[in-house]
Amino acid sequence: MAALAWRQIATVHPWGIEYVDPRPDRLAIRFETDVAGRRDAEETQPLTLAKVLMPRADEYGEITGVPGARTHIENGQVLLRLLGTTASITLLGLDPDEWQQAVDAQDHEMSTCGRTPCHRDRPERWHQAERPCRRPSRRGAAASAWLTGGLLRRVGLIRCLGVPLAVTGWLNCRERDGGERWIIDPAFAEGHGATGHRRLTALLSTPGWGLPVAAVDEHCTCHPATPTSAPPPLPLYGRSCPARWRYEPSSAAATA
Repeated sequence: MAALAWRQIATVHPWGIEYVDPRPDRLAIRFETDVAGRRDAEETQPLTLAKVLMPRADEYGEITGVPGARTHIENGQVLLRLLGTTASITLLGLDPDEWQQAVDAQDHEMSTCGRTPCHRDRPERWHQAERPCRRPSRRGAAASAWLTGGLLRRVGLIRCLGVPLAVTGWLNCRERDGGERWIIDPAFAEGHGATGHRRLTALLSTPGWGLPVAAVDEHCTCHPATPTSAPPPLPLYGRSCPARWRYEPSSAAATA
């Protein structure tokens, strides 16, 4: 999820994800098809995903992408697995041939910059540069790792805010107790204002099927609508309201 925080392409759905289908032994993520009229026609969904998901190491051993991530084609679909686990993620909405071409293209480009494709050299084993990532280096990073996966499975709730123009989010590690904070920063058109904000917060923290999280901060720039005779704005260039929430594990989750 953190790898998708800052998308480099224009997307209609939050983080370019149409929907998520979670199952006990796997996860399916449906990515939207490429948006027509994108400014840079060469920045496609497969290219950008291949860049941020596949692990590559520089000359100092620093990894970009997801360490241990490997993909292969199964039943006409792109399947992503993490070495050493039985979990899998099906990347729906991607053409298998286009995906493989995108991976090859990104590997070639990164190689010219001195980066080594870990997944290509060691497809079934951990690359030497990936080995330090097999175990969390900080106890705190593992304490609330569930927060990222939990948010991913509830990504559709972002649409409670209205029609997103762009959605970003990133982690802010706390100094104590090993927690994490997720900062969600969406900009949307024809949003639902403060009502949508409260609804999103309530749904994310609903007991039973929500997450054991607490909203610790909220910031938005909503203003009452001003009557006007002007035509409605275009969907991608209309009035937007950036809003930010900071979520962290609730006290119940921290002590669990």
